[in-house]
Amino acid sequence: MVSARIVWGDPAWRATNLSLMEAKGCALLPGGAAEFFAADREAFFAAREAALSPLQVPRVFEAFVFGPSGRDVEYCFQTVARRPDGGLEVRWRNREGGGNWVVTL
Repeated sequence: MVSARIVWGDPAWRATNLSLMEAKGCALLPGGAAEFFAADREAFFAAREAALSPLQVPRVFEAFVFGPSGRDVEYCFQTVARRPDGGLEVRWRNREGGGNWVVTL
């Protein structure tokens, strides 16, 4: 896993938000949240992979979600993983059986 994002919004998905997640316990990874602005995305992901590889598996990624207290937020995840052939694979992760997770702020 070289990158994780949380996609979240209100239950009607009127305002969709995308937050890059960082690996818990690993401060200041190369590039940080600069993934979308990297001039060389392959070099960016290679540096992230090198920085993440020493971390114990399974890794925990976290991000902040903001909203009014007491309101529900739906969310799912998007991950970028390195394939065995060296390419990148982007996957969506929802609840087992489909649908999004919900948290009350």
